[in-house]
Amino acid sequence: CQATGLQINTTLNNIQRAVDLSYQEARRGLNGRASIVNDPAAIAEHADNMHAVLQRQAEYTPGCVAAYIRYAPEISTKSGVFLLRDNQGRFEDQPLTPIDYYPPEDVEHIGWYSLPRLKRASLWIAPYYNKNMERELVSYVIPLYANEKFIGVVGMDISFSYMENLVRNISVYSSGYAFLMQGRQIMVHRDFPLYANLSELNSPEDSLMAAFKTAKQSPYQIGEYNYLGQKKSFASTRLINGMDFYICTPQNEIYQDSQRL
Repeated sequence: CQATGLQINTTLNNIQRAVDLSYQEARRGLNGRASIVNDPAAIAEHADNMHAVLQRQAEYTPGCVAAYIRYAPEISTKSGVFLLRDNQGRFEDQPLTPIDYYPPEDVEHIGWYSLPRLKRASLWIAPYYNKNMERELVSYVIPLYANEKFIGVVGMDISFSYMENLVRNISVYSSGYAFLMQGRQIMVHRDFPLYANLSELNSPEDSLMAAFKTAKQSPYQIGEYNYLGQKKSFASTRLINGMDFYICTPQNEIYQDSQRL
């Protein structure tokens, strides 16, 4: 469990490090000048400089599918960078999403912009369906400020299918499997749909809620639970984007050899 968690975290770490480096370049370009917000030419020049930075970081970051810098609509609706990986692996410029067209709560269109602006801090955005790109994404975004003035955001996306495929291809003993959770929501599971809530799946005979509530109290955990009349053991590890990665298997498979002896 820890080994696979480390593999996923490596990809997430690569994204986080690339965004951090891009953010530092963006801040250096602003040089603390809040007055840049009143100079469209300066914003356009800043965007041109960031294009090369984001292109370089995206090309050398495994797992990255998109990289961007977007300025607040009240500063500029025309300047910004949105690079998207094509089928040949090249990053190409794409039209900018009209941020001011959507309400802030429209996560599927502009959550990558509105959430870090609201939080005023860098954050991993939980897996969500991006209607602009028509795919499930995981995003890491940092809000950009100059002298406490909000300028925009710098971020990268990773396709959630990467994590999904990695998790679904794991098998443990004969019938064991892996799954991902975000809080009480199922993100990847063999038997349950995406975004299913754990509280809706738990029955009086099961101990899912108690087991996984305990598991979230520690970055690493080993425990057991009952589900559909079967006693299972699990191991869990916390990912750097806040999700929890689990592997589980029926206990009778774990102890099968000793029972045979």
